[in-house]
Amino acid sequence: MSTSSERRTDCRFNNLDGLNETNTSSKHSLVVDISSGGAGLIIRKKLDVISGNICLHILQPELSNLSGFKITAEVVWVDEDYDSGFRKMGVKFSNIDKDLKNNISESIDWFSNKDHHFLRCDVTQN
Repeated sequence: MSTSSERRTDCRFNNLDGLNETNTSSKHSLVVDISSGGAGLIIRKKLDVISGNICLHILQPELSNLSGFKITAEVVWVDEDYDSGFRKMGVKFSNIDKDLKNNISESIDWFSNKDHHFLRCDVTQN
């Protein structure tokens, strides 16, 4: 596993400036940035270390028309020192079909709103 360094060339969206303690009190993991090829996640350190191939279940945001969806991904990097209670990781999406491309595109559009700071998600090891 390599250290945290940006390798994505696709435009990504994030609103981390609006992320605060209230937002991070969720029992779910959080998607904090997204591009057509991958995403940045914040995961509680209480969860087991996750590496390799994962299943990412993006949950439907409250009061939103955005659909929830599942996508497989590969963990590309992990930052264990991100925060005392959280680790940050970067994932690269895999096995993307037309429907998943549409879901990702809708998620990117949703993130482009400055009032949307994250998407809740569940992460499981494949």
